[in-house]
Amino acid sequence: MVTISAKFQVSELNNLIADKKSCVKRSVKCNRKLYLKPCQLTDLKESVKECLDSEITTYDDGLDGIILSFKNIQVYTLAEDIPGIPEIPVNYTADVYVFKPKVGSILTGIVNKKSEDHIGCLVHKLFNVTIPRPTTIAADEWDGADLSIGDNVTFSIDKVDLTGHLPYIKGSINQS
Repeated sequence: MVTISAKFQVSELNNLIADKKSCVKRSVKCNRKLYLKPCQLTDLKESVKECLDSEITTYDDGLDGIILSFKNIQVYTLAEDIPGIPEIPVNYTADVYVFKPKVGSILTGIVNKKSEDHIGCLVHKLFNVTIPRPTTIAADEWDGADLSIGDNVTFSIDKVDLTGHLPYIKGSINQS
């Protein structure tokens, strides 16, 4: 399993939220439940934080996106034991920051790979995006030909699948 390590500062997350083209959203006071082992109950808040940290950069079906961070975590109750289940349900609220790219959205990334037929870029320091050269455009006429590694590139999303082992995002440069 591939693990991506990411820590975002609150200021970075707020900047992403403010940028309409970042595809980052915040679910404020999201009510959720998780299950802890009895040995994790000695330091409840730390155990909840560790569990939530393990969810960062994973796709969450209920939030329809990839979790970037949890902030303002409040553990507010241990739910009732469920007979036959060894874990203890714990209710909590948190602000959840989620990356939710959709087909047609506009994103900006940093070029980290380049060939005659495609460029690769990194979005939010985490997500690889491939931008292939359309077969109907000659290599020297494609806007991607003028880009260099380290350049910013703005593109529209053509395909996205966040549910796989690794997120898949394919985009296209809007021809000028």
